[in-house]
Amino acid sequence: MMEFLKYIENSTDEVAKTELVRIINQKVSMLKEDKKVEVEYMTLLERDKEKFQEGIEQGIVKANKQMAKKLLNKGMSIEEVMSITELTKEEVGGIYVSNIEVLKNITDEDVTSILQVWESSVRATHLFLTDENIVSLRPFVEEGVKFISNLAVIRDRESTIQAFIGVQNNKIEMLFVKDTCRGKGLGKHLVNWAISTLNANFVDVNEQNEQGLGFYKYMGFKVFDRSELDEQGNPFPILHMKS
Repeated sequence: MMEFLKYIENSTDEVAKTELVRIINQKVSMLKEDKKVEVEYMTLLERDKEKFQEGIEQGIVKANKQMAKKLLNKGMSIEEVMSITELTKEEVGGIYVSNIEVLKNITDEDVTSILQVWESSVRATHLFLTDENIVSLRPFVEEGVKFISNLAVIRDRESTIQAFIGVQNNKIEMLFVKDTCRGKGLGKHLVNWAISTLNANFVDVNEQNEQGLGFYKYMGFKVFDRSELDEQGNPFPILHMKS
């Protein structure tokens, strides 16, 4: 078998060593002497080379797409991934959207999962809130989730929601990542998606939420206004930001 494979790679008399390969070589040589057959032979050979090259190129594209998915999950932008993988904007964009699920018909199970993510995130980042504050805010979050125009989530392999974002009229109204999933680029991934697909360029953040404020500044948002009270009238100053 090895001798035959060597012959396929280099069809010459020198390579044809075994009896079977020598017989095949003789037949091939006879065919090559016929000009018409030779042309057909060379055409088929050229096609095989093209298919081989095509297979290599498809393999490279597949590997680049796998790398792109990993980079996007780490929070890189479409443009950054394009420069690294040499994929087109359309190719990277397709991968980008495939990692994010836009909820059209939200189920009770989804709402429960989202509220769990929200509470986990708030307890880890909004350290100025008391248990009483969190309990009182929960109904507002639940209602907002049900009626916001654009709600997208990222799930794990078990389909459990790990992070979500809500966008209304070019404004990010909610962005929360489960505490155990923080630092994995999910928030950045969702914000980049919202900016690129929904033109989201406004966001409000609690002034006392230093982690959130630092994150949005890192994402290119800047403070342009400030309110003393939050939307529920609580004494938690709100910073209004835009990119």
